[in-house]
Amino acid sequence: MTTCSVCGDASELDYGYTTVKSGTGRVTRCLTCWKRRRERRELATVMLPFAAIVTLSVLSGRWQTALPTMRIYPVLVAVLWAHELGHATVGRALGLRVFEVVLGSGPRLVRARAGRTDIEARLFPFGGHTVMVSPRPAPVRLALGIAAGPFANLAVAAVTLLVWPRSGPWVAPLVIANIIVLIGNLWPVQVATPLGPVRSDGSALATLIRSPRQHLDDADALLRAAESRAAWVRGEADAAVAWAEAGLAAHPDHRPLRHFLTAALIRAGDIDAARDELRAQLARDDVESPERAMDLSNLAWADLMSGDPALLDEALVASEEAERRLAWHPAVKSTRGYALIESGRVEEGLARVHRAYEAHTDRRDRATSACIASIGAMRRGDVAEARSMLVTARRLDPACDLLERAAAEVETANARVG
Repeated sequence: MTTCSVCGDASELDYGYTTVKSGTGRVTRCLTCWKRRRERRELATVMLPFAAIVTLSVLSGRWQTALPTMRIYPVLVAVLWAHELGHATVGRALGLRVFEVVLGSGPRLVRARAGRTDIEARLFPFGGHTVMVSPRPAPVRLALGIAAGPFANLAVAAVTLLVWPRSGPWVAPLVIANIIVLIGNLWPVQVATPLGPVRSDGSALATLIRSPRQHLDDADALLRAAESRAAWVRGEADAAVAWAEAGLAAHPDHRPLRHFLTAALIRAGDIDAARDELRAQLARDDVESPERAMDLSNLAWADLMSGDPALLDEALVASEEAERRLAWHPAVKSTRGYALIESGRVEEGLARVHRAYEAHTDRRDRATSACIASIGAMRRGDVAEARSMLVTARRLDPACDLLERAAAEVETANARVG
């Protein structure tokens, strides 16, 4: 068993956990706790130097000396936008399918859609990513799309030097920041995360050059999976199913495609087909893996979404097995909580659902957990809490699949009161 030193969640699989040395020994964190720690460190990195310099400047009576430090924050945002929008702009111009552009890290500030691309801005001006895939074999186009981010920073630095007076107060921070980002992204490194290594642009280019055929095969499967997910997010369940099925016809062993297929089938209301697909996959794959744990959790979710009491026992068994393997995963925790609530073990279920709600970062996932929490609160007799969580779920995702079920529970209480 691998146990998180922070929250105490213990899983049979070590997937999603990281162990590092600290002053007091070795510390293990699950993905949820790792993300929270990373966000706190990013916040400290942004705020502490800023606060210290501004405070010292004010106390010394020379607040103007804080201005150079204050300039670094809009500079960081500009550098980040130039880099990621460089990827996206060149990628779209070359015919790549650009699914998503994320600017920064940490909590989401705003998300909008430009054409077929989702653009999301986050709180901290560090990092970001662009999801783009070639719809056909085109290694040169992919390479240019990957290289466009760093070279956008080079272009900004060059234009700054050519256009602005060299004595301008913004020239030095803009040039230095862009050169740092350029070198940092072209340097071929991988950063370890609980879900595996994250490649820099330089590392991605090196991988493409070394094994172009494997990269393009992976890209084709990823394209179908990403299209399926995008359709699922838009609420187009039938289109999501079609994309996943087309992808599996070409890549029958691609696990993400099978995951999106079952998710889309459940969203489309074809519960029997989803259960058949999941049971077949579980029968084929008897190796303990994160994918198997998620299949077990999804089988339990399909059982619960069916509304058939006869499937509750299977949901309880499958969700228990999934939780034993991936206890930290918010979706696994939420599904297990719902199964426990439906079985009458309301307090145990609510404890898991509330933790899942806090751990989820996606609004749709939080809405689902809020609906389950509303149902659980009603089963416990806490009508006020049930209504509050239902309102929260509606605000987070008006199209949530569980809204009608949660609303029906609350309306039953309203009818009794009336």
